[in-house]
Amino acid sequence: MKSASKFEQKPPFDASVIKGVYIILIVIGHNIFINRIPGDIFRFLYSFHVFGFFLLPFLFPSKVVSEKNIIKFLARYLVPYTIFFIILFLIYQYLYLSSVGHEIDALSLLIAFITGSALFLKDAVGFQFLWFLPSFFSLVVIRMIYTSQNGNKRFFFIIVSFLFHMLIGLVPKEILIYFPLGLAPALFVFLLGIMVENFLRIIFLNTRISMIISFLVWVFFYFYAYRELPGINLGIMKVPDISKIKSLIIYDGIIISSFVFIVSISSILSRCSWLTFIGKRSMNIYLLHSMVFYFLYFLLAKGASFMGNVYLNSYLTFLMTFIFTILITLKITLLLDRYDIIKRILFPKDISDFFSIKTISR
Repeated sequence: MKSASKFEQKPPFDASVIKGVYIILIVIGHNIFINRIPGDIFRFLYSFHVFGFFLLPFLFPSKVVSEKNIIKFLARYLVPYTIFFIILFLIYQYLYLSSVGHEIDALSLLIAFITGSALFLKDAVGFQFLWFLPSFFSLVVIRMIYTSQNGNKRFFFIIVSFLFHMLIGLVPKEILIYFPLGLAPALFVFLLGIMVENFLRIIFLNTRISMIISFLVWVFFYFYAYRELPGINLGIMKVPDISKIKSLIIYDGIIISSFVFIVSISSILSRCSWLTFIGKRSMNIYLLHSMVFYFLYFLLAKGASFMGNVYLNSYLTFLMTFIFTILITLKITLLLDRYDIIKRILFPKDISDFFSIKTISR
């Protein structure tokens, strides 16, 4: 058996901190008040923030494809997806669809669930953010299949992933949104993950020089190139293709350089215990924060009907809703931690969590 590399024995990064940074950026990006602040913050965040979670697993050894491992990740990602899909649909149906006299048919609901498409999910349950879970599951499975191959087959796998990355943007969205389990975003990201796994971590992540190099590359791509291009949105597969090769290179450069920079500074940021605390609960925060934010937004909208909506456009509104979204979501998460049965159902780590529920309840 091959011994673990120095990188794998003592990785020069803190995964919890990386998750903490990215989940905070995602919560900021999902705050609709950010669009009312002058500047380009929303577009800036969407150029890289969600990609970080897709690339993070490639810094660690992958499991091989097996029934046991597939079931494990199915429980970890698709069970929460299913539960929150049902919860959000019931809330959306009760609070909105019934009030406007609109009903979504069973076929549309089934298509939204199977595809995990952000556009279909928006119509079915009122939120797009659930698309991440089936896409991440698909990415993990693709990587396990890749890891299970020998050298020649891996090379072929890389060639195919390169073609997918370059060409998938040419496929009409009307077709991509029907790919099952968010497969299209996973196919687009996989090549970037392979680059992180086989190239970047070896050359850059063993030295703090990576912090400087990646930051300079990130700044160059963003400020001197990206701002002139249309935005990117992985959830709805608004991505470039080979026909716009310059745009594709710029997007890839931003995604990878920003990721390398955040990974590089994670060991320094690990001194911030609160960031580690948030990072360890990133899945919980991701699944709960949108509902918390829109509850706050509902309260603000009600207040605006009496006080006028001037304050809804202020920096203070964005800052306060962001802070309260994080704090309330963390409070709910900590509350769920006290009820182990509920936590195991909503956020299972493995299929064994369900078999242990009976033992806990006795």
